[in-house]
Amino acid sequence: MIETLINWALIAAQCFFAFCAVGTFVMFTTGRDYRNLLAATTFGVALAASYRMHAWWPLMAGFALLWIFRLMGLEPGGSTAR
Repeated sequence: MIETLINWALIAAQCFFAFCAVGTFVMFTTGRDYRNLLAATTFGVALAASYRMHAWWPLMAGFALLWIFRLMGLEPGGSTAR
């Protein structure tokens, strides 16, 4: 029972990352801001690794990497004034 719930939670998190990857890639194609491409690639790679290994930790590593990008000023969809 608990394994089934954990598997469904992992699938839900993977769906969330897929939605975020597609959304930030669409933002890149409309605005050509490379920070969005960096975020979309990070979301996509974390999603692919998590799906391939059927593990949750690649999603957490991708989230941590996106947080580090944010601290470096590479937040997707941020202001274009520098």
